[in-house]
Amino acid sequence: MRRNLMALAIFMLASGIGLGAFGAHGLESRISEKYINVWETGCEYWIYSSFLIMAVVNFVQHNKNEIISNQLYGKYGLLKLFIFGSILFSISLWLIALNEILSTALKKIGFLTPIGGVMMIVSLLLIVISFTKHNRN
Repeated sequence: MRRNLMALAIFMLASGIGLGAFGAHGLESRISEKYINVWETGCEYWIYSSFLIMAVVNFVQHNKNEIISNQLYGKYGLLKLFIFGSILFSISLWLIALNEILSTALKKIGFLTPIGGVMMIVSLLLIVISFTKHNRN
């Protein structure tokens, strides 16, 4: 599981850099500055998410605590909640940014962005609680 999560994080980092470059060079003359900023926000949070996944996997790997490992990697693990939130957040922003090129109907998926953001925030707070409990034992 840890190798898969680390591979996912590295893929997210590479794709975030690539998508950021695409936004800066491929979209700059095709969409307004407002939506370039939306695109960049999606890329930034995607990259931040990749670093967080790497840091959490590294922390759990070095502490070798089965309880915290299950809380993060289990069937309903907190890291899965965070990853799903990141996907909703960033992809919805990228699609919103493309509405000027593809379809104005893409703006309608804007409701997914705050849902993804809340999922990220809640999972991070639960990870903090999990780490705090871990440090007390």
